[in-house]
Amino acid sequence: MKKQVLFLVLFSLCTLSFGQRITIRASFDEVKWANRGHYEAGSEKMRSKYYPSLSNGGRVVFNVTGGKRDGQYIIMPVKPLSFEERDVPTTWTEGQQDFWRVNILPYLEDRQTDILEYLPNFSTAKFEEGRNAEKYEMTEYTITDLSVAGSEVRRKISKVWEKRGDQMLVFSTYTGENRVYHLRRLPNGLKDLDAANNIGAIYDELHGKGAWDKDSVIISKYWKRTDKYLLGINKALSSN
Repeated sequence: MKKQVLFLVLFSLCTLSFGQRITIRASFDEVKWANRGHYEAGSEKMRSKYYPSLSNGGRVVFNVTGGKRDGQYIIMPVKPLSFEERDVPTTWTEGQQDFWRVNILPYLEDRQTDILEYLPNFSTAKFEEGRNAEKYEMTEYTITDLSVAGSEVRRKISKVWEKRGDQMLVFSTYTGENRVYHLRRLPNGLKDLDAANNIGAIYDELHGKGAWDKDSVIISKYWKRTDKYLLGINKALSSN
């Protein structure tokens, strides 16, 4: 079975300080061939029965388009957890696990779960904001040569996002390979992707002429891009 990994909850109702270390449990569902209708019907029933409200332990479900995970679903609880809260065993509502086994499990090819940590120092948006967006762009990087110099270039790149007005959240995971996820909110939908990719020009404007030519060599050794895809909220399967 394929190993699926993820990253994030994209919005939250809980109030968290920008510097607090928080984690997100994300489940990635791969549905069996020709069973998408059954899966969605069972998921909608489960949402209605156990996750009706965003304000009461709700969840968000995303459709994935493109990349290695095309056609799959990401499921995340609305409320993130601190490291201390994450260590507390999950308490299930009576009958909830049995309901999942009957209505969801038969249609799954694979489900993998990962814990992501939100990195405010590299992000240009607060974790708890962004409920105005229904579309997101996710880019995955695998760290190939961890270095102080590479981390410094990452911080400089975040200044470029800030100047461009990009709403970017950055997450890391350490399960298996060391990976980083850049989650860009698209408040105007896919139109936001039409903007010119002028990272080099803005980087030089902020950090000095020729800075991008020099630092792009450092960052290319630091990581490699290993996936990129779009996320869209599935309203029928998400808490209201």
